[in-house]
Amino acid sequence: MTPPQNPSDSGVPTISVSHEWQSDLLQALPELKQLRRQHIAPWCLDILRASQLDAARLDTEILLLLQEQFMEVFAKFDQRVVRVLQPELTLFLDSMVFGLSVLQDKPSPGMSLLNLRFRNETPHCLTAATASQGTALSRPSKFGAENLAAFNSGNDETSMPKLRSSGQLVQRTGAEGPGLSIWQRSLIGLWAVAGQYLAGRVEACAAAEHWLDEPSSSWPQRAWVSLRLAEAAHSLASLANFLAFLRYGHYRSLVERLLGARLVYQRTNMARALSFEYLNRQLIWHEM
Repeated sequence: MTPPQNPSDSGVPTISVSHEWQSDLLQALPELKQLRRQHIAPWCLDILRASQLDAARLDTEILLLLQEQFMEVFAKFDQRVVRVLQPELTLFLDSMVFGLSVLQDKPSPGMSLLNLRFRNETPHCLTAATASQGTALSRPSKFGAENLAAFNSGNDETSMPKLRSSGQLVQRTGAEGPGLSIWQRSLIGLWAVAGQYLAGRVEACAAAEHWLDEPSSSWPQRAWVSLRLAEAAHSLASLANFLAFLRYGHYRSLVERLLGARLVYQRTNMARALSFEYLNRQLIWHEM
């Protein structure tokens, strides 16, 4: 019986099958990384619409309570002067509350009670975050089988996507993302605080000067008509934005949609709504 021939002796080239798939994988990893950066989407997160609307209502109620207590400081002053300067006093109080909360990249009082915060949703910011997430998900750790395991775990669509932070894997919840930039916060303050003050002052001036009774060719009449048209356009745009908010749950106000400021949860493991059990008991007790 003739012994089996060695493949090297017979002239047949030796193929290292155990290393071919590793080299092919390493060559394909850069292209796969690029594809993941382009097609990965942010984790879907639904925020309770009632919580977002309740946060705005709570902010309004808290400001009214603060305003009531703040105006008691001027109880000994001349009330005619206080009434004339009341818009400026309200502007000062609103500016203080906004400056100590949203302007410093912190949630407002109502948002804090409902575990909400602002997140930057601009396309540039989302693209940068998506690219970083794709890099973290597809970064190889070591040569060999660990590369394939890391790649498969990053491409498993049925499992919870994970982010790599400080050498550890952190589960994505959808609430990740940077806060608002300084210009976004400033524009929200100009719209919500300064814009409301200016609109009230212009309305008061127009009513005091009787712009509506001026001739149609005069500038006060034209300014009055322009104000009414701007108010109607703003009301129509706000209605369209509110309908879109009810449908998709994003951007409760028009300025938030224009600036890309979306409300998300601060901490996903906290309660997402206030408990009204105690309040309901108190109401029933007082009615009885």
